[in-house]
Amino acid sequence: MSQSIVPTEIWSHIVQYVPRGEQTKLLGVSSLFHDIALDLIFSAVKIYFVGGDQAYSMLNTDHEDFLDETSQKLTTRSWEILRRITRDSNFARLVKSLTVVAFTDGIALFEQLCLGDALVALSNLRTFRWHGTHPGLTDAIAGHISQATESICLQTYVPSSETMQRFTGLRRVAFTSPFLYPDDEEAHDSCTFVEELYSAIDSTRFNHVLGSMNVDFLQSLAIDGACISGMPVRILSALKELTICISTDCENLNLDLVFRHSINLESFSIVGFIGLEIFPSFITDTSVLPFLHSFRLSCDNATMVETPEPQWVEGLFKFIGDREKLRRLYLRIPSIDLNLLHETSHLDLLGKLKHLQVLGLHTGVTDIDMPFICDLCKILPTGLKAFHLAMDWSGDPLLNLVDILATRRHLIFAHFYGIFNRLPLLLIDLATDVTSLKMVGLNRALWDVDRSGPELELKKWPRWKIKFASEEDFECEDAYWLFQFN
Repeated sequence: MSQSIVPTEIWSHIVQYVPRGEQTKLLGVSSLFHDIALDLIFSAVKIYFVGGDQAYSMLNTDHEDFLDETSQKLTTRSWEILRRITRDSNFARLVKSLTVVAFTDGIALFEQLCLGDALVALSNLRTFRWHGTHPGLTDAIAGHISQATESICLQTYVPSSETMQRFTGLRRVAFTSPFLYPDDEEAHDSCTFVEELYSAIDSTRFNHVLGSMNVDFLQSLAIDGACISGMPVRILSALKELTICISTDCENLNLDLVFRHSINLESFSIVGFIGLEIFPSFITDTSVLPFLHSFRLSCDNATMVETPEPQWVEGLFKFIGDREKLRRLYLRIPSIDLNLLHETSHLDLLGKLKHLQVLGLHTGVTDIDMPFICDLCKILPTGLKAFHLAMDWSGDPLLNLVDILATRRHLIFAHFYGIFNRLPLLLIDLATDVTSLKMVGLNRALWDVDRSGPELELKKWPRWKIKFASEEDFECEDAYWLFQFN
């Protein structure tokens, strides 16, 4: 009897369920699995320009031996990938996403020339990112990026109109942001502000660039708040995702433009140096932004110093309302006291959001005790998939919280942050009790949960992977969304 042959398409689908940390093992199984795994492993690659004094901050280390060893490893691996791209057209066609992390002394001319040659060969490139200003991305390198690229993150680069006009099908664009988020594993409850990036933000120039771009397909935009007032209405009305980075203050932030014109918006994030003046901007009507399924308000503690008035917080929650489509919510208001609302508690308002699957909460200056934790447990949605909790806690181990999370059968990502001190959580116990978890985090450290062996194992991400994490690094898009601005 002839043996049935499973089509390659079915094997490709099955292999996608292999944990990412184990996919490299498939390269040595057979030629069929090798080709399938190659497509998975190298569909998204990262290139590192790292070395010299700049590498100390990039790697968050003071140890020269560690710096030298890691820099050599990352640089060698990057060179091998770039060389393979330029020499093997079949391999080049596999790469859909390329991220450059640039933290080295000098202009790295040789590395940039190699990168330029590789970009020319990447005919299927759809996503390009550049992190770092040493060296920074230039128009010369950007000119080699495929015109068919759909997503560009230019966090540390101010593009020219001529450069952006080359792209004909951009769907996602992230412009310059002066914020880099801390990568240390201890408590660091604020973002890092890069002055040289702030000086590059020019709202007039950005709006000129936006106005000259081909925006027929643009659906996602990340931009500084100073640029909102001059943004073309035709862009606002087409957006489905908008991230506003506040680098100065909110006094001149024209959110009314967003509420009036971004009628198709599905995901809305406001992050950065946000003060109390943000609260009156919210319209207390859930008919505004009717398709909204994701909302994030992430305020830095440098500007959100005073406790917001209860009516302002209630106004925010009237804006959030009980939207049936809202499935992702992140609130970080460092000065909030969740116990100071008048008639109803903050947690009760959260409990009304029955459709939530992703929840991130910073408890601010609230006096966290065990009764508060018990109340929090009561409002956690039954369909919770990803959960982030940042709080000041100095009590006993959070066993009650772990027990409740164990009943959330869909939870695959749990991330905890001690505002001033590490939380008393044993992650191995958490992953053991919550059997659905695939990833756990404590402060800025992340671990994959590996259940493939006889015993559960936590595999820690290297610090540079965490600091410059991209969407492709996460098995779940919801986990990336929740971790992105922490």
